[in-house]
Amino acid sequence: MATYEETYSRIINELPVKKLLKKSQLNDHETRDLVMNIIASVSHYKRNKKFVYTNIPKDFVVIDIETTGLKSDDEIIQLSAIKFSNDKRVDVFDSYIKPLSSKISYTISNLTGITETMLADAPFLEDVQQSFISFVGDLAIVGHNITAFDLPKLNHFNIDLSDNLIFDTLRMSEAFLTINDHKLETIKEYYGIRNVAHNALNDCEAEAQIFLKFSHKDFVPVSETAPSNLFLAGKKVVLSGNFKVIPRKKLENLVIKYGGTTMKSITKNTDLFVDGIQTAHNLIDGIHSSKELAAIDLQKETGKPVIIKETEFLELLQKAGEII
Repeated sequence: MATYEETYSRIINELPVKKLLKKSQLNDHETRDLVMNIIASVSHYKRNKKFVYTNIPKDFVVIDIETTGLKSDDEIIQLSAIKFSNDKRVDVFDSYIKPLSSKISYTISNLTGITETMLADAPFLEDVQQSFISFVGDLAIVGHNITAFDLPKLNHFNIDLSDNLIFDTLRMSEAFLTINDHKLETIKEYYGIRNVAHNALNDCEAEAQIFLKFSHKDFVPVSETAPSNLFLAGKKVVLSGNFKVIPRKKLENLVIKYGGTTMKSITKNTDLFVDGIQTAHNLIDGIHSSKELAAIDLQKETGKPVIIKETEFLELLQKAGEII
C-alpha cells in the first residue's frame, strides 16, 4: 500500500495535474493542503464507506500531535494517546518531543503553550517511536482530522499506522451533526466540552468524549441557560491578536452570550478592546498592530475604548460565572 507521501508525489507529477495546478495559482503549501485532503478523504472513504454502529469499537486509542507548523517537514513536538477498553479510559501515553532542527516559533509557542525550554530535555522522536507504536498496537485509532493531518505527519516520520482501523471524528461530525463547521472547537462548544485547546493530551481527552458521544448516538447539543450577569450588555467589543487560553471564535461567542456585539474595526462606538498577543508579520512598529494603535489613540482622544488583556477579560468572564 502506497504511503500518503508516495501518493502525493505521484499525483502532483502527473502532467494534467501539473497543468491544472499551474492555472490555479496555488502556492506550494496550498497545493499540498488540497491534494493531501483529497488523498485523505478518498482513503477514509475506502476504509469506512459508511458508519455502521455494529462496527464502532469499544476498545480504541485516541491520538493527537502538536507540531512546529503545518508544512510536511515541520516536526512533531508533542505526541499523545489515550487508550480505552470497553469505553473506559485505561492508559495514557504523553511525551514532549525535542525537534532535530526546527525552532519553536513565537506563534506556535503562543498557540500550544510549548516552549523551547520545555523541550530542552525531552526525548527525540526516534527514542519514543517504538513505545508509541506498541502502545497503539492493533487497536482502532480515533482522532480529529487525523486522516488529513496526524496520520500523514506520523507516516512522514516513519510511524506507519495504515493497517489500523481509523475513525476520524471530523468525518463523523460531518455525517452526524448539522453545524456551521466541523472544527474541534466547534464540536466541543456543541457538546459543552471545556478544556484548553492545542495541547495534544487535552485534545485527545476532547476527541475521546466526542467519539463516545457519537458511538452512543448522542447528537443532542448541550443547551446553556442564559447568564444572569450580562456584563457586556450593549457593549461593542473588538478582539485583536491571538489568544492563549480560549480561541478567538469561542471568545466571540462568549461576547455575544454575555450581551455584547463583536466588531472587526476600531470606531468611536467601540466600548471594549481585548488585546491579545500580536504575531502578525506586518506589525506597524514591530510590536503593535494597527488596531492596537487605533485603540490607544482613540482612548487618549475620547476616553474609550477600555483596553484590557486576555487574562483580564477571562477574569471578568469568571466573575460572571463562566467556567474557563
